Amino acid sequence: MISFYFLIFLLTGFLSFLLTAVFKVIAFKIGAVDYPEERKIHKLPTARLGGVALFISYFTVVFFLVPFEKHILGLFLAALLLLILGIFDDIKGLKPQTKLLGQVLAALIVIASGIGISFITNPFGGFVFLDSLKIPVTLFGQTFHITFWADLFTIIWIIILTNAINFLDGLDGLASGVSGIAALAIFFLSLHPDVAQPQTALLALVLAGAIFGFLPLNFYPAKIFMGDSGSLFLGFVLAVLAIFSGGKIATALLILGLPVLDALWAALRRILAGKSPFKADKKHLHHILLEKGLSQKQVVLLIYLIVFVFGLSALLFRTFYKFIALLFLLIFVLALILFLYFLDTKRPFKKSIDK
Repeated sequence: MISFYFLIFLLTGFLSFLLTAVFKVIAFKIGAVDYPEERKIHKLPTARLGGVALFISYFTVVFFLVPFEKHILGLFLAALLLLILGIFDDIKGLKPQTKLLGQVLAALIVIASGIGISFITNPFGGFVFLDSLKIPVTLFGQTFHITFWADLFTIIWIIILTNAINFLDGLDGLASGVSGIAALAIFFLSLHPDVAQPQTALLALVLAGAIFGFLPLNFYPAKIFMGDSGSLFLGFVLAVLAIFSGGKIATALLILGLPVLDALWAALRRILAGKSPFKADKKHLHHILLEKGLSQKQVVLLIYLIVFVFGLSALLFRTFYKFIALLFLLIFVLALILFLYFLDTKRPFKKSIDK
């Protein structure tokens, strides 16, 4: 069985690598190119359609391996919506409100396909059920039930994780590498005897294969960017994988706690400044680390290491200790941010870069 999984991982990675190279050429032909400017890091025009290669390689393998059930169709249609939205944003640019609306619609699609969070695990024992409030809705002679709190929680979860990966996409290979680590962690967790969800494991492994096939051309110095088409896709699929078959919210939150906390801090910071929470600025954690003298590779590898350590703890710890690890992660990130900002008061920022 291990050889089967390894073969799937390699084949998906090979397909992703080939498609990434193809879409690198296509991007320049259709103008999906990120040009250097004062607020950007890269020095040469760089293709921006890596997300399309990720999407095609992922679902090509998924459709070949996984039965085409209702929840798979929902995942595909919702991811396709975000991909198209991201392509338009990569080429023409879209308002943040439009992208947010697209994320809500994508979340509603997966909810309609039967994917949702009906409960979350209580770290002190038992479960917290979210399906107590059910609202009947009759449509075309059929009665459906909206589980209000469960559906609302699912929408919020998908939006947070999708934007966390989108905000993280500021350095070569950062968002893709972190997403790959998260996908592998979900794969190993899904294979654990206590979880035993082989289909979810397969979906996560194929995603990891697509990402690591893309990463060689995306790592510094990047030959192609994933663009919003890729970052929205990766964040969305990771969010959905975390809620498949009963939910792995605490696990995903622990693995991706660093980008999630950075995204929430960014949104809060912008709101307090009277700006849109989706308005890009120059104060993400990876930007600050760059400003403090680390190189792009050093920043990316440092964040990889942090995500890997907390991903490993998500695999090894039980629910209560995952909760403790989450608290530690929260304190660690807040302390790191405060420390870096304290240093900034002692030495003014150099010229910054944007998301």
